[in-house]
Parts: sequence; C-alpha cells; structure tokens
Amino acid sequence: SLYYSYKAYELSKKIQNLRLSLNSIDYLIQTQKHIGNFAEAIKLVFEGIELGKKNNDTTSILYFSSSIVDIYRTAKDYKNQLVYAIKSRQTAAQYSSNEQAKGILDDYATIGDAHQNNGNLDSALYYFNKDYEITLKDTTHSLSLALTNLGEINLRLKNYDIALIFFKNAIKKYPEELKKDLI
Repeated sequence: SLYYSYKAYELSKKIQNLRLSLNSIDYLIQTQKHIGNFAEAIKLVFEGIELGKKNNDTTSILYFSSSIVDIYRTAKDYKNQLVYAIKSRQTAAQYSSNEQAKGILDDYATIGDAHQNNGNLDSALYYFNKDYEITLKDTTHSLSLALTNLGEINLRLKNYDIALIFFKNAIKKYPEELKKDLI
C-alpha cells in the first residue's frame, strides 16, 4: 500500500496535478500515522502545507495544519500536541475568510484535550468550558462530546458529582446527535 501510495504521489507531482498530490499526501500521512511512523507523517504534513502555500490553497493549508495535532496526539507527544493546537488556531486566524478556518477557530476542545494530556487540568477546564459555550450556540457541534469532555476533566479534578451530571447529560444527548450525524 505504501509503495503504490508513494508512486501515486510521485506521478501526481510529475503531471503537476495539485488535487492528486494533496490526496496522495493525505493518504500517506494517514497510513504512516496508522503504522506508527510519526516522523514520516509529520514530514508529509509539512510537504502538504508547503504545497498548499505554493498554490494558494488555503483549505489544504488549514487541513494539514490541523492534522498535525492529531498525529502528535496519537504519538502521545502531548507537548507538541499543545504547541500545534495553538499554531493551528493561529494559522486559521490568518485565513479567517475560509469556512474551514471557522471550525478550527471554534475548536477549543482540541486545545483543552492537549492541556489535559499535559496535566494542565485548570487550563483544560477553561478550554472545555469555552468549547461548551460555543456548542450551546452552534447546533452543528456535538453537545454530547462537549459534555463528555467536561465530565472527564471534572472527574480528573475529583469533582465527582459535577462529572456525573455532565456524563448523564452527554448520554441523554448522544442518541439525538447520532441521528443528526453530529458524532
């Protein structure tokens, strides 16, 4: 699979087909991440960002800038997960007219998750609360996920009664959101 994916990437560059190049880079990133070759996945992310910049493709720049966060999270490199979660928001702010940028700018849960993984529980609570506030206003976001995050962080903070309330509310919202395909 990797062999043919690299061949596809090389051929797409040779025929100068931007969409095929970006698609093959994305496939390679996902495959490398899946097999645990995180360094190669990150190298490919930066290739995708540069290719996007060279071709003024803001959607690709935003996509690859935010995907690096997931790679570091999967690699359990939580320090870099936090660094790139913040950088991803900064990149989104530069391209705020792009629709995808709004989703990244509204994604406080990713920063909260990075803080939680780094043991910064008060910061995680702050960002999970910001995510919850946005989710209450925007029905395209998953309220059950925001509630689950708040439940988890309160559990880690040993606020057991509060955590239980959030978890119970998340369970109530989940079937409704599953029908709407928000999960």
